[in-house]
Amino acid sequence: MIPAKKNRFWAWGFDQIIYPLLKKHFQEIYVYGSIPQHVNRTLYIINHSVWWDPILIYLLNQKLIKSDGYAMMHESGLRKHPIFKRIGGFSIDRNNPKDIIESLQYAVEKLHDDKSVWMFPQGDEQPFDQRPLGFQSGASYIIEKVQDLNVIPISIMYTFQSTKKANIYVFIGSNPMHESYASLKREDKTRFLEQICTQQLDTLKQRVLEQDVQDAIPLLRRNQSG
Repeated sequence: MIPAKKNRFWAWGFDQIIYPLLKKHFQEIYVYGSIPQHVNRTLYIINHSVWWDPILIYLLNQKLIKSDGYAMMHESGLRKHPIFKRIGGFSIDRNNPKDIIESLQYAVEKLHDDKSVWMFPQGDEQPFDQRPLGFQSGASYIIEKVQDLNVIPISIMYTFQSTKKANIYVFIGSNPMHESYASLKREDKTRFLEQICTQQLDTLKQRVLEQDVQDAIPLLRRNQSG
């Protein structure tokens, strides 16, 4: 398992790169929902459909949520792009059971230290419309190990509309009542989280189809000056 090695200098440099990069490739990023009241000791669970997702959630955290965040990434991706470990990325190798436990325990330790952890419960990139989402049990394992944990579902959708470049739509959900899933077995807890995220994805898709952006934050325009 490759641990994160956060470095403010590298984070500053990455900040200078990703905003122009997203501006180059996307028309706008619209963010629905509200910022959680408690951003640390929080597990953010996100659907994963394209390789842009880690860059997007980093920007989302830097500009809006502003937690002390750590993100779980495939070991192969982290080795290919080692800069991510300098901004909070740590690895997981799903082909190695021992490494899986080590990575999940690392996430638990970060949460116990009042950090936040961002993860993609699907594991691999999957089409946005795939149902069921196919969540793995890692998020449920973490939830069982951390008391007083906030769980925030985040949904992401990329789509071309009447613009040359694609738009990105993000929905920041709310923390489900702990009592609604605490007593469930791990497999049932995983399906519960999957259902919550599926419903939120469907809501996001409907808003996009209706071109309803009145209540959304336009993240790229909002942060043009940094």
